[in-house]
Amino acid sequence: MVLIRVLANLLILQLSYAQKSSELVVGGRLCNINEHPFLVLVYYDEYQCSGTLINEEWVLTAAHCDGENMEIHLGMHSKKVPNKDRRRRVPKEKFFCDSSKNYTKWNKDIMLIRLNRPVRKSAHIAPLSLPSSPPSVGSVCRVMGWGSMTSPNVTFPSVPHCANINIFDYEECRAAKPELPAISRTLCAGILEGGKSSCD
Repeated sequence: MVLIRVLANLLILQLSYAQKSSELVVGGRLCNINEHPFLVLVYYDEYQCSGTLINEEWVLTAAHCDGENMEIHLGMHSKKVPNKDRRRRVPKEKFFCDSSKNYTKWNKDIMLIRLNRPVRKSAHIAPLSLPSSPPSVGSVCRVMGWGSMTSPNVTFPSVPHCANINIFDYEECRAAKPELPAISRTLCAGILEGGKSSCD
């Protein structure tokens, strides 16, 4: 039951959604080094995704980030200058919403990773405090990650970027993006005028 509650809350937030080769934080600014102790970098195959540490042994990320030879980097800010408390883990187990083969770009793209061993809290490692209820339409959500800062040309930063985006009614998003399915469990968030995004 606790796992279902966690999945429900995090499915709504989807802070770590990204696309394989085009993960973006467009229009963002450099994140402060102390602003994201829950943010993790997930390496798999030749790709990378961002993820969220939700307790000392669980990470939330997108299901499409599943791959071979996965590594989870915690306590990381700069890819070039490692923090002293940076840690590296590998998956012990992976759990998917319904089925790993039953997600689409717009629906059920969520994965929980159990780390091979827990991590201790430190200056740059701490789990995200989960909300007791989902965000409401009109509220502001913060996205962050090491995704490309530009589109369509890809420019990946060495430090994570952050952007504030708005939560929208799903029908409002469908009006702006007709390719969205009629029914989806995906949270609709962004800037309708464009300019800031967690993914394209």
